[in-house]
Amino acid sequence: MGHVNTTPTSASVPVPASHETTLRRLAELLRESFPFSPEAAPLWDTHAQAAIERSNAAPAIVQTQARVAAGEIPAPEAVLALLFTLDQAVDAGDVAEACGPELYGALRADGWLIDAGETGSNASGKTSGEATSTGTGGTTGGANGSGTTGTGGTGDGHVRAALTITTFDGLLIAADWGTLTRGEPLAGDHVLGLGGAGRTLAAITPRMPVELSCDIGTGCGIQALLLAAHSQRVIATDISGRALAIAELNAGLNGIESIEFRAGDMLTPIDEPVDLLVANPPFVITPQGQTQAFEYRDGGQPGDTIMAGLIAGIPERLRPDGNAVLLGNWEYHAAGKHSAPGDPSGGLTVPEAVVTEVPAPIRWCEELSTPGSPAAETSMLLIEREHLDPVAYAETWIRDGGVARMSDRWQVDTAAWLHDFGTRGVARIGFGWIRMHRAPTPSHRAPTPSHRAPTPSQRALHHLRETGPLAGDTATLAAVLDTRLAVLEWLAGTDDAGLERTAFIRGQDLVEHRHHTPGEDEPHTITYEQGTGFGRTITADTALAGLLGVSDGSLTLGAISDALAQLLDADPAALRAQLTGQVRRLLADGFLFPVLEPGDRELSTR
Repeated sequence: MGHVNTTPTSASVPVPASHETTLRRLAELLRESFPFSPEAAPLWDTHAQAAIERSNAAPAIVQTQARVAAGEIPAPEAVLALLFTLDQAVDAGDVAEACGPELYGALRADGWLIDAGETGSNASGKTSGEATSTGTGGTTGGANGSGTTGTGGTGDGHVRAALTITTFDGLLIAADWGTLTRGEPLAGDHVLGLGGAGRTLAAITPRMPVELSCDIGTGCGIQALLLAAHSQRVIATDISGRALAIAELNAGLNGIESIEFRAGDMLTPIDEPVDLLVANPPFVITPQGQTQAFEYRDGGQPGDTIMAGLIAGIPERLRPDGNAVLLGNWEYHAAGKHSAPGDPSGGLTVPEAVVTEVPAPIRWCEELSTPGSPAAETSMLLIEREHLDPVAYAETWIRDGGVARMSDRWQVDTAAWLHDFGTRGVARIGFGWIRMHRAPTPSHRAPTPSHRAPTPSQRALHHLRETGPLAGDTATLAAVLDTRLAVLEWLAGTDDAGLERTAFIRGQDLVEHRHHTPGEDEPHTITYEQGTGFGRTITADTALAGLLGVSDGSLTLGAISDALAQLLDADPAALRAQLTGQVRRLLADGFLFPVLEPGDRELSTR
């Protein structure tokens, strides 16, 4: 393979102090200013904002500096955006004017504001002579700092922010500066801010009130902060001391006191069962010891071992009726190759030889499910959102680390990743969402009135491959998944006779489409499309369309089937068997829901 560069990049700047008074006053100031307040007048247009969301801050920097230079906005009004969003060096006098002398002094003393030349490498991503500065008169510097006011390109008289701050769901989130504004590879102890994975985890996490929740691998703390809104207590864990310090800083910025921060690896610090567990773990599969490691994404174990450990440990840490939600990667292996992480069988793989495997998380759960074990009581809904080949996977995560394309390090890292996958027989890598639910004990189940039969429920292990775009508002996604898992558990405990005795209601988001040939009265195709969740579309035959049309919860499947058989002149037994199988699939896919009690119109979810 040749020489492999494993030299870490330079260390990050120190984490600012978390003095309560300073944090409260900084938060108050930020919440009145753009882009942290939705009411504040914008400094850049929607096109520049779209560029920021594509990890390109340059248009927003250009527009803001131009408006300051033209006198359209006073320099102090742009200070907070320039400092905490755009990573710019700003004249210290402007910052003091915007913050007030007392708060400015506290931010300097606590380490929130550092000298523009105080970079190390990761403090600014540039040498001190390269710091782009904005002065009081709005004159801006070029790549070498020329044209600045104050003392010019050396950074004297200018300050910059040690951390970036963003907003999400009303929360202020501080994190290390990343590839939005920095052109060099990230430091190994880099603490990631809110990205796409974090937003996804937030969207799929159930938000029922709970007594105790935990956030595994908390990073900057965003999931723990969100959990605090509906949990009496929150435990947040991380192996990174820097991550825990920034997460605690964020709790202070948002005035949240119900989170306990614990240092330790994955589940190790959790010494009591919880109601809700969330995890965005360092699941990225990397060639151990062969590339730069990042604490926020590299778990320090070969293959998908870290995911296997989480799946194994979660059931026993859930209370009865407890839930877990996590993101992760898992491997698919080529025919004839050993699938155990860390036990390579040697040789390169041929992607065409990949075997059809049960996804690893489902397999792990099955293997752990000995009679009476917590795993045997725990359901899993696995939603696979991506399915990448080794080349695409390596490219994704090398780029994520800020490595310049086709640089020496890019080439070395690519070779290391592909060698690792090849020797272990990895043909594809899956990414997705995992929802888990531990069954309630009899004492936790809701009492069943004597005139009703108990609702059947059984452990369910279900895999969905949903790689397309989501439908509707993602705000409903957690509820969609919660209901889907509850239906799957009910379905696992219900035989065909039970289905026939049950009434069903079609999803309220369904839209029926009838496709006609011009001039023909009867449709040649009838389809149904979901308006929420994964937006699936199915094609229905005449009998299934008839069943969906009358599924309002008033008639059982058996009664509907018998009526359709008579209407369509079909064999009653054959049609009942056909519809029963179709209903099973529609229940699993969220098109139909069982009515479990007289008068109900939807499944009663947890």
